[in-house]
Amino acid sequence: MTDSASQTAPTECQSIEIPHAYSCLFRSNSCPSPEASISIKSLIGEHECHLVAIQDQVEHLKTRLADLEHRQVQTRGALVKLYATLAPIKRLPPEILSEIFERCLDVRSSAVLFSWTARNKEAPLLLGRVCRSWRAIAHATPRLWRDIFLNVCDGRYSDELRRDALPVLKTWLAHSGSLPLSLVVLCKTERVLPGLMDLFKTIAAHAARWETVQVRLQNSPVIYRLVCRAFSECTALSTLDVTDGGQCMSFFANRQPVEVEDVQPVRFDLALAPLHQLSLSLAGLTIQDVHAPWTTLTRLSFMQDARSSATSITDYVTMLQQCTSLKECSITIDSGIRDAPLEPFTLPSLECLELQVLREASHTTQMGDFLSVLDAPRLCTLAIEDFCPRREMVLYHSQLKTFLQTRAQSLRHLRYSTTSKFFTSEDLIALIAEAPLLTGLEYHPDEESSPKALLEALTPRVQGDVLECLLPCLERFFVYWDTTETVSKVGDMIERRYALVERGIARLTHLSCKPAKMGIVYDCMPPHMLVENLAARLEPLCRCGLQVDWEAYRYELEFSY
Repeated sequence: MTDSASQTAPTECQSIEIPHAYSCLFRSNSCPSPEASISIKSLIGEHECHLVAIQDQVEHLKTRLADLEHRQVQTRGALVKLYATLAPIKRLPPEILSEIFERCLDVRSSAVLFSWTARNKEAPLLLGRVCRSWRAIAHATPRLWRDIFLNVCDGRYSDELRRDALPVLKTWLAHSGSLPLSLVVLCKTERVLPGLMDLFKTIAAHAARWETVQVRLQNSPVIYRLVCRAFSECTALSTLDVTDGGQCMSFFANRQPVEVEDVQPVRFDLALAPLHQLSLSLAGLTIQDVHAPWTTLTRLSFMQDARSSATSITDYVTMLQQCTSLKECSITIDSGIRDAPLEPFTLPSLECLELQVLREASHTTQMGDFLSVLDAPRLCTLAIEDFCPRREMVLYHSQLKTFLQTRAQSLRHLRYSTTSKFFTSEDLIALIAEAPLLTGLEYHPDEESSPKALLEALTPRVQGDVLECLLPCLERFFVYWDTTETVSKVGDMIERRYALVERGIARLTHLSCKPAKMGIVYDCMPPHMLVENLAARLEPLCRCGLQVDWEAYRYELEFSY
């Protein structure tokens, strides 16, 4: 404090004592004498002057305190800046900062839902808001901008293109240099078609840079054409995934033809792209409409989860004969007509095959015919989703059994899902008996079918010195249950298999079990109580390495009641 400030500071105020003769009047109703009244009035005047002096001193101290607090804030700020000048991060070269920035990228799948506001709170935009030098480094690091996520509209019934869609695309393209790019596009409606045309025109202008593309859209042939045009000249594309959600009808379905140009058949011309992974599921698309470098593909998914498919088995076989490098294959079989005899073919590298058979194929043997001509010596995973209400099962079973017999030495995992009440657990037992080396089994039966027979067959039995057990190598098991008795048999089966590990039965390492009818009460006991009882029963085995998966059950349960 300066000398001038000390001179202007008020002197410290001393307290004024009140005589006892007057203070005793505070505790009584006695009236003071005339002489005492005069003295009390004098004391009142002295205390009023004293109060004014105290208030002046309080105001002075407040001013001094505010000044000290301001100096305190300034000093702290100066200390922060001084410490910051010595911060180790300032000594990091830009190359190291670029590597650190890359580790800040959010790789969550939900990133496709980001709005521009949300993007400002995430890398790389957030990094540019720290300081000028960080912004310069972020803009000069193309690897930060190679993954582009676009949600082009706010909802299924939105008529406006989301305002940030095109700016996001142009910003990421500008800062990504010449690096190969990854693109995710989510479009819930075709009502934003005018804006989409500009968006896909920009995408097509950089066709040579797209390396990985994933597009999710609704049922719209007009948008199909935009997608086909945008990626038809891609020369670096290694992964393409275009899926039609098909949850709403086309916006142009009931409009006059003059309002939209004629829609030509969708054709994907991808012959120039070095594709390794291709996944297409668009309404009305056939495999003949796709021109791709089949010999380079390692993963193919066509019409997966579609409601219909017009591709015949003949067309599938003709195409797959060219896929000599294919490792994973997923196709959908519907009512396509087999218009020529099938020629045997070999997929020497195929390891995983998934077949989805739709309702319209119920009176055909297309799936069995396909399997009968397929030779896949390295096939280890087979998944069949059969939605056909079959009644003639003899030929169907015979073709499946024959295929499993030929692949018995290589097949390790089988997933079978059916909606046919005519396919029972006994039928599945007869099939998997042909593949005794299976280590993984998933069974999704019809709601009217019970897996109890399968559980009993998987439970080891000892008769004298003979051990009988279906799938002794089983390590992973997924099953739907229906009653309390079924849940109990699951526990019996697992405990029995663990008890006979020393006799050559493989130790079960993974169990996934959930109710066949979500939210329905069986045997007067809520499903979650059955799960808790089984979990408590299997707790000792979990300590020995068994993993029990209830997550899928819990997730679905909250939407079921």
